[in-house]
Amino acid sequence: MSRTKTNLIAKAIAIPFNSEIFEKLYFSYLLLIGLPLVGQMYSDFFIFFSFIGMGLFFPISMTALRSYEDKSNFAVPTNQLILKKFWKVFQVTCVTFPIIVLGLIFFVVPGLIVWKRYIYVNLISEQEMLDPFDSMRKSTLISQRNGWRLLLMTLTLFLIIYPFSFISASLSNLHPGIITFVLEFAIFWILTLSSTAICFYGYKEALAND
Repeated sequence: MSRTKTNLIAKAIAIPFNSEIFEKLYFSYLLLIGLPLVGQMYSDFFIFFSFIGMGLFFPISMTALRSYEDKSNFAVPTNQLILKKFWKVFQVTCVTFPIIVLGLIFFVVPGLIVWKRYIYVNLISEQEMLDPFDSMRKSTLISQRNGWRLLLMTLTLFLIIYPFSFISASLSNLHPGIITFVLEFAIFWILTLSSTAICFYGYKEALAND
């Protein structure tokens, strides 16, 4: 069982460095996340566009991961489908995120339990386009199989990436320039794709153990 865990973590962290994934996603990443990051160098107002961009990028990255695993041709979803999936994920996030945050702030352990229960809600709502409460019910059921391990991997990933992200952000504030921006841009790519891939492969493994 430990071998499966190790392979799952390594697979997720390797995704941002995969040339095939890069080829599928680099343009969408530049457009939806890169441009808002550039804008943030001039105004904090562009943070809003960064959040929107990340939300729109999520269904595109999920489509790329599925095509990569299935060895099928990749095509960026239509604008209409991206917006529909974005809206589904946005709805379920608005319901679950405040619950998780409040649980972590005031109770910690109950917050972690809720986070574990709803760790798959974004993926489920994007893939199956369910309403928030149906996504929450299905995530609760599936997370019983490997939710705690996936949560631990997510936290571990954050602890690995955060120091690099903090350093790049500090350098960007102290010495803004093209080099520090590229560093921050690259670290954000790694964090975005790794966290998405961990959830993707964790969900796939949970279904396989059905």
